[in-house]
Amino acid sequence: QLMPDVKSAEVKVEAARLSAMAYRGALFPRLVLSGNMQTNYSSVSNTPRTAPTGNFSLSDRPSGEDANGVKFYAYQPEYKTVAGSYTQQEQLKDNLYKSLNLQLNIPLFNGLQNRGNLQQAAVNQRLAEISKMETENALRQTIETAYNDAAAASKSYGAAQKQVTAREEAYRMDNQRYELGGLSALELQVSQSNLFQAKTDLTRAKYNFILRKKILDFYQGREVKF
Repeated sequence: QLMPDVKSAEVKVEAARLSAMAYRGALFPRLVLSGNMQTNYSSVSNTPRTAPTGNFSLSDRPSGEDANGVKFYAYQPEYKTVAGSYTQQEQLKDNLYKSLNLQLNIPLFNGLQNRGNLQQAAVNQRLAEISKMETENALRQTIETAYNDAAAASKSYGAAQKQVTAREEAYRMDNQRYELGGLSALELQVSQSNLFQAKTDLTRAKYNFILRKKILDFYQGREVKF
């Protein structure tokens, strides 16, 4: 699991890399293929119209004549008047429009600007990479410090446990000597105070170790539970 600072640095590096790729692509010609298809329909298209019948008839008017003056006639399609509504299917078919476009873009006049943009993008990418390395190094140093603190706290906790054990044994023996008259009440009180101080130091060392361990878990990306 990555720390937020490291993740942010990685995102910035990736953004700088994509920006450099975009400026690099702007140096090359681009071939763009696009298409369009559209149609339309109107509910008010109910006026009569003419439509081809599929038959052909000989025109009653000559369409021309040859060099000898012989007139010739051509066949022409026959049409009929169609009344009633102009159906949606017919309108969509008759009004259908299609187009296909092919465009070639050659960067002739802005090539110098594109190269300048590419150089700046390359610099930005390198700066982002350096910033990422610095962030990772700072995190690594923080983790090392947290590890050393946790290790030192563990040793202190272990030493405090041994100190309590020793003070408990000393107090037990001093209490026996006091009961036998070999130790004054003041000396027994001092021994008891030493035991109390040892237990206080143990409690402090225990929670300091827990805190240092949780800090280390946090920086290592582990789940922190209390």
